[in-house]
Amino acid sequence: MLPITRHGLREIVIGSLVLAVVAALLGLVHWSLTFLVLPVWIWLLSFFRDPNRTLPAEQHAMVSPADGKVTDIVELDHVPELNGPGVRVGIFLSVFNVHINRAPCDGKVLAVNYKKGNSSTR
Repeated sequence: MLPITRHGLREIVIGSLVLAVVAALLGLVHWSLTFLVLPVWIWLLSFFRDPNRTLPAEQHAMVSPADGKVTDIVELDHVPELNGPGVRVGIFLSVFNVHINRAPCDGKVLAVNYKKGNSSTR
């Protein structure tokens, strides 16, 4: 069975219900049209998949926290949260990538700093 993240269950249930209604309405036109929602439903399930990952045996190995394509690696002179220099790694996730972020190495969360995003439209 495809492992699904528990964080996407609400979206899967709501999306499946909406797709079932759409399929029923399409079925009123012609029964074969109900199958048009199948690719969307499969994509919905695959978007929230959580596959197991094999970790390297090396003790101090660091792995990527996310699937996708590394778009930039930038050395920063000062990161306030670290009170010193740091490295930012940008990873682009397409709609076909697994959208689970993992911890790339052992660590302890010392603080959480929430920064609200910009919701204005262009």
